Amino acid sequence: MAVIGSCKKGENDPFISLKSRKARIAGEWVLSTSEIVTTSSGDVSTTKFNDGSVTIVSAGGSSTGIGSGMLTIDKDGTYKSQTSYTITGTGYSSSYSETVEGTWQFMDGDKDEDIKNRERVLIHITQRTVISGGKSDVYTYSGTTGGSIEIFMIDQLKSKEMIINYDESYTHDGYISSTKGTSTYIIE
Repeated sequence: MAVIGSCKKGENDPFISLKSRKARIAGEWVLSTSEIVTTSSGDVSTTKFNDGSVTIVSAGGSSTGIGSGMLTIDKDGTYKSQTSYTITGTGYSSSYSETVEGTWQFMDGDKDEDIKNRERVLIHITQRTVISGGKSDVYTYSGTTGGSIEIFMIDQLKSKEMIINYDESYTHDGYISSTKGTSTYIIE
């Protein structure tokens, strides 16, 4: 009798899967829901996505609109994320789009922090393209400085649903930023 090994790493992963963790994470993931809190030099904003709608709340007020997100994670180690939204507020409309390209890899576990192998994903960003207010900026990165590294924790990884937790902070040239939240992605 053969024993099927489990690929369960995250607390909410399926108990048994016939696909490896790498095979389950690979694919084109569509953002379903998300709530991300960003603190940047003392300013706090919350961005919520919910099946095509977006709400952004900051000290300046609340804005709503339409938005989307997608992650493309390939088995060969390449990574691409795309987020875009158009929001409206009192007397204005604004569009934002961000594309992040780079490579990804699973990280080792950390017994001191109770983190298992392949529970975290390290993204090494090589290029970030931001289009905001009709202006396009392209940032390229090499090495590990200036926001070129992102890490997320996989809370759940099923064949068609992935839940990611974010808890990051970085300082660069006196600029302090932190991001915390949860996003759910699905494969349609």
